[in-house]
Amino acid sequence: MKAVTVNDDQTMSWTEVEQPVAGAGEVLIRVHATAINRADLMQRRGFYPPPAGASAIMGLECAGEIAAVGSDVDRWHVGDRVCALLSGGGYAEYAVAPMGSVLPIPAGLSFVQAAALPEVFATAWLNLFIEAGLKPGEKVVLHAGASGVGTAGIQLCKSFGNPCFVTAGNDEKIRACIALGAAAGSNRNEGSFLEKALAFAGAAGVASDAGSTSGACVSTGSTAMFSVAALNACVSSSLASSLRVDCKSASPGRERLLRGGGAAVSRCASTF
Repeated sequence: MKAVTVNDDQTMSWTEVEQPVAGAGEVLIRVHATAINRADLMQRRGFYPPPAGASAIMGLECAGEIAAVGSDVDRWHVGDRVCALLSGGGYAEYAVAPMGSVLPIPAGLSFVQAAALPEVFATAWLNLFIEAGLKPGEKVVLHAGASGVGTAGIQLCKSFGNPCFVTAGNDEKIRACIALGAAAGSNRNEGSFLEKALAFAGAAGVASDAGSTSGACVSTGSTAMFSVAALNACVSSSLASSLRVDCKSASPGRERLLRGGGAAVSRCASTF
């Protein structure tokens, strides 16, 4: 089969490589579309080696058709239209995935659209609606709104009735985010976003401050807002502040209750 491989000078080539074989509990997918994630960009530069046992080929998600199934696979059949979360190997004509990491493509979605579901949209959904427990009508601050997970978060917030405020690195990105459905935004290179975010929040405040700037804590008076990596929806419990965020820790292994600035801040160390 053919796959995208990275050369020593970081250029890429469409190269003949060995086709993977579905093992026990795995499926072989004929790839129709894949996606670009930051991990792929980092791997190309030599900063993100694949985990042990994973394919050296880039690509963390894909969409296509089941070409073969391994032993002990009973939920998938040859010809099924699926998308899948991968440990690597998506930039190829064929990729292998554990059967539990495979999803049916929702009706009405193309292969290209479905290829963005397993990594990006699932990450946004998990952190906003499961870990942060977002409820209809609650407001959200999304950092790095123009990123892959950020743009997915904007669309999910828009679809489920959650107004969102974004930060991004330039005005063009802010306009793109608003076109996707964000209510407002702030260029992070033009000063603090806090005043604009407070105006957006109003008396009700925001339910989640979901960010991608690890370790960035903005504090003023009794207000503290903590941003975490890869849209980990960690939030602060603010005292006497119009910017209200419910404290919710994403996992027991992450640090909790870092106190400062008159507020209790849940600090999440990134696992991404």
